[in-house]
Amino acid sequence: MTTSLYPDIGVLESLEEVQEILAEIVRLRKQEDISDFTNLNSRFVLGRGRFTSRAAPSSATDVIATDVEGDIVNDATYEYKLLNISGTLKWDRRTLDVSW
Repeated sequence: MTTSLYPDIGVLESLEEVQEILAEIVRLRKQEDISDFTNLNSRFVLGRGRFTSRAAPSSATDVIATDVEGDIVNDATYEYKLLNISGTLKWDRRTLDVSW
């Protein structure tokens, strides 16, 4: 995750100072944002949205070999998410509310 701060701008006296600060900001963004984006799946997005490749589970323990913790499956009524509960993979089911 990006931890660097942008350079302190303070009072800029010349166009060259503005260019130097902008160049440093661009360098930081290229260096850190690209690595943050590359690591996004391992840091923030666990599992996969499997909306068409897997049928909705029939029970909380209906886990097949290709399921991965964090997988999400939707049907017309529920959203299912695969969770690791004390070392056992189980599906959590939430009602979809489309009335709002």
